[in-house]
Amino acid sequence: MGVLWRLEIGNVLTAAERAKRITSAQLAACREILVLARSHGLTTHDASYLELASLDKPLVKAARRAGVKTLP
Repeated sequence: MGVLWRLEIGNVLTAAERAKRITSAQLAACREILVLARSHGLTTHDASYLELASLDKPLVKAARRAGVKTLP
């Protein structure tokens, strides 16, 4: 059942892209978030926050000044 579920989720995402409900960039971002979640042991929600925070340059600078290690 796990394999079928993953295929169905993939089908929903690609169908949404074809129907112009999401862009190819948004579809790619879904994959990037999954990679972040998996590699850092996070939920996909937390991985999406991590990705968003890494795009916030002032937040990244503040974190580094506070001694927080950040991703490159």
